[in-house]
Amino acid sequence: MGQRLKYKIRKFLKNPFYKRGDFYVKLTFTIFCISIFIFLFFLFDGIVYFENIIYAKNYVGNPFQVHVINVENGDAFLLRMPNNETIMVDTGDDKYYDRVESYIKQYFHYEKLNSIDYLILTHSDKDHIGNAISIMKKYNVKNIIRPDVYSKFEETNSLTDDKYIITESEIYSDVIKYAFDNKIQMVFANDLKSMSLGECKINFLWLENNKFTDDNNHSIVFKLIYKSKSFLFMGDAEEKFEENLISIYKDELNADVLKVGHHGSKTSTSQEFLNIVNPKFAILSCSSRSSILPSHEVIDRLSNMNIKIASTANEGNFAMTVTDSGIEFAKATRKPNYLALIFAIGTILVAIVWKNPVYNNTKAIKSIKGKKIIE
Repeated sequence: MGQRLKYKIRKFLKNPFYKRGDFYVKLTFTIFCISIFIFLFFLFDGIVYFENIIYAKNYVGNPFQVHVINVENGDAFLLRMPNNETIMVDTGDDKYYDRVESYIKQYFHYEKLNSIDYLILTHSDKDHIGNAISIMKKYNVKNIIRPDVYSKFEETNSLTDDKYIITESEIYSDVIKYAFDNKIQMVFANDLKSMSLGECKINFLWLENNKFTDDNNHSIVFKLIYKSKSFLFMGDAEEKFEENLISIYKDELNADVLKVGHHGSKTSTSQEFLNIVNPKFAILSCSSRSSILPSHEVIDRLSNMNIKIASTANEGNFAMTVTDSGIEFAKATRKPNYLALIFAIGTILVAIVWKNPVYNNTKAIKSIKGKKIIE
């Protein structure tokens, strides 16, 4: 009886059905390893590996964040407010839409938010509002804060008065028309004056009866205050606009961070203006490929005052926040997903050790189908 049992066991072990079962064990374990890899890949931010644009995620969950998106010689900022609302300041030129769209997508993913509560259009230039319509279409923009100028669309439809000038900008006209057609709430920054969002306050600094004829000098200028720190955003405002601001606001212009006007052009950021603002940090949104912006004069003024410069030309995308220690800055970097990488290597090693279970068992399976038993 014992010898017969041993014979049956040996025969069973040689049976191709057992070999086929061994194949399924290997296949199941391989699928298990791959599943673990996929799970860990996405659990530890694997989503960013599908994005060409690197997100500055150093301050994820912080109630106050200022994100600076690299759109070359243009402006695009995302601001996270303490009340979980999002402000977008300008949108960059439409040729950089992929950069802006990718950054917003990652911002929503990490912050677990799903709408842009306020879109501030500082002025009508394409390098500032070129992506506005695309972003309104895709990202649930609730409110638009606009500069003190009317569009050609409004003029054509008798929606203007003598309060503000009319700009010839076609892109601005298209943006305003889209907002009207889609019933997006719009307000002039000069009519709004200020707003509070949780612990954060925004003061819009404006000129009464602004008679400048160029669009740059109708830029929305605002001061963002969080706790004891402040950020001054200048749009593309030039020196003559700065002079008017100084005469009206004086020391109220003082700020810890200055978003330098007009990408560091020599027509903006006068020495008198810098003396009044007296910032510790300067944000420059400009291209590393430009020989004109930022101007050497502006860089020299900032450097001579020991103002720390953070530019998209040198840093790419970056973020800033306010902590108990003061203002912090972090450049966007991408770290390897080590756990997912370890499991990927492990899965490859398993495949190498086992070779290819499908190939190794092909003969056995074919033989079974053909009712030919291989001993």
